[in-house]
Amino acid sequence: MKRLAIVAALVLLSIVGTFGVYAVRHARQRASERSETSGSAEYPFTSATGDFSATFPERPTESDETLSTPAGPRKAHAAIAAAGPDEGYSILVADDLPHADELPAARLERLFADVVRQSQGTELARSNVRAGSTEGRELRVQQPARYVRLRLFVAEGHVYQVLVTHRVAPGDDAADDRFLQSFALRAR
Repeated sequence: MKRLAIVAALVLLSIVGTFGVYAVRHARQRASERSETSGSAEYPFTSATGDFSATFPERPTESDETLSTPAGPRKAHAAIAAAGPDEGYSILVADDLPHADELPAARLERLFADVVRQSQGTELARSNVRAGSTEGRELRVQQPARYVRLRLFVAEGHVYQVLVTHRVAPGDDAADDRFLQSFALRAR
């Protein structure tokens, strides 16, 4: 039941993308099996298409999904790493942009409004961020049982979500910053 609650909380914040229960289950299993000495390891990750990369604090589990939406089917790719059982997650989701003709800034604002509305949490902070030359937004949300730090980027027909989530309170800001700032977009 706890796993379903975690998945539900993450899916609420993953408005434009998703990842399977399979990925969460295996990320949790891997975190519970890892040795205590692996806490400082870093795991470079590059998408199969080579269009984005990030450095995870733990080895990520990947999942591909096809989302059924009112605008039609969309493909999503997710990578998720669990810091430890019930400690937190580092997540990267890339999916097709449903309204490719919409300007990135307008799309980001709409995505943020959806996240705040559907998260049923309190918006703590919002700021502008960059991934190289691509502008994005960061949002910090406190939900009753989760703290989430989410970055959204719109580029070349895709929406990229980079987020960290912790139980109840913020986690290690330095570790969160390393993951969030490691996200990079590459030209196709």
